[in-house]
Amino acid sequence: MANEIPQTPLGVPSSAYFPGTPATKKAKSSFIKIIIGIIVILVLGTGISLATRIWDPLWNPFRPSPEKVIDRMSQKMREVKTNHSEMKFEFGVREETKVDLEKKEVSGGEFQMTMAFNIDADNTDPQNPKSAGDFNMVMSLSGMSISLAGEIIGIGDTSYFKFTTINLPFLPSPIQSQVRNQWIQYDEKSKEKEEGITKKLEALLKDKKFFLVQKEFADEKIENQAVYHYLVVLDKEEIKKILPELLKTMEGYNPSLMPLAGEESSSKLNAFIEKIGEITAEIWVGKKDNYLYKVKGEKEIDLSIFSQEQRGTITIKFEVASSNFNQPVKIEPPTEYGNFEEILGLLFPSLTEAKTSASDAQIISDLFQIVVIADKINYDFKSYENLCTEPPNNILNETAPSYGEDLADFQKDIREQQGGILDLICLDSAISFCVEADLISVGKGRYCIDNSWKTQEITDDQTCLGTGTTKNPYRCP
Repeated sequence: MANEIPQTPLGVPSSAYFPGTPATKKAKSSFIKIIIGIIVILVLGTGISLATRIWDPLWNPFRPSPEKVIDRMSQKMREVKTNHSEMKFEFGVREETKVDLEKKEVSGGEFQMTMAFNIDADNTDPQNPKSAGDFNMVMSLSGMSISLAGEIIGIGDTSYFKFTTINLPFLPSPIQSQVRNQWIQYDEKSKEKEEGITKKLEALLKDKKFFLVQKEFADEKIENQAVYHYLVVLDKEEIKKILPELLKTMEGYNPSLMPLAGEESSSKLNAFIEKIGEITAEIWVGKKDNYLYKVKGEKEIDLSIFSQEQRGTITIKFEVASSNFNQPVKIEPPTEYGNFEEILGLLFPSLTEAKTSASDAQIISDLFQIVVIADKINYDFKSYENLCTEPPNNILNETAPSYGEDLADFQKDIREQQGGILDLICLDSAISFCVEADLISVGKGRYCIDNSWKTQEITDDQTCLGTGTTKNPYRCP
């Protein structure tokens, strides 16, 4: 019949077997449009999410470059008026222990120092900056441990500090008890000079980029703030360019740094920078506010890069976390406090007495500097024997390798303070030393200091004890 639908051999209507009627085509067209629409919405949604950075993966084409983020952060941090900082620093030196049976000497050992600070800062008034917080320091060297903890307040030129913990082996316990838990005031007298050096340094460092971004990590959160996370590396070439001018500027602030400002010193520092290798740190920058929330770094240096004979490592770690940007902070000076010079008198009575004579104070200061040099000599040569000349002279060795000029300067100054005639005794051995010098004020005797940092005023008829051996080291009476 004319109206019958053609059948396929299997009895299936031919329209189902051979699609293509107008109704079917229309349905397929609608389906394709829906699919296309969904794709367009997804693309647009993804684009909007990326552009607005609601979704911000590392590959986001709208994501700012790390360099741009760091530039914004630098500018933003210059605008910060108040903030809270938590800082931790660790420094350690571990030298391999060596035993010389012939010389009967043992060298090597460990030095460890850790410091922690919690500080609130208020720079709302640039002419009267304020800060307040607490500190904790622990240091160990050759079996001796030193620890200090307390609180600090700074208001303009005046600083206040209070020791809540004092552990100084060379300081008698009764004196430590007298100093503990009382505020001490200390006035700075060099504000104008400091402001001048600060302005010079700001001009010198302005727009300089000392770090290069080495790696970008996935975003994180710090105190519910989304932050960028980068690994940066010190640009050593940029540091080398600015180093001579930086040292020259610092020399103007502290003349004692003059030896570092020469061309030879700059060259040595450049060589040192090359030897220690790559210096990296991690930084965390706020995604919305551009504040620097955290800086963290760690470096281990093999001592053999400085000398093939040395075995050991230097370890440096630091971490600085900041928060409470531009939040209100109240910093007030303590209501009761003692004078710094009075407290210094409790710690070192002879220093207060020596105040009646500026020469005596300078002699004592020189002796402390000599001990610092002696420790450097021992670190470099594993012995104190380059500190003093041979008997019968027994004075400072002005021809000592590396440190002869420094010793000559201090010895010259002591001679001048003593009126042109040097009255000083210096005894050294591989494991110990003792130095004493005459004080010139009426009623004063001599001042003595040794490698254990024992310091004391002695009478004119007293002198350094010992023979310099392990069993009988040189020491103050």
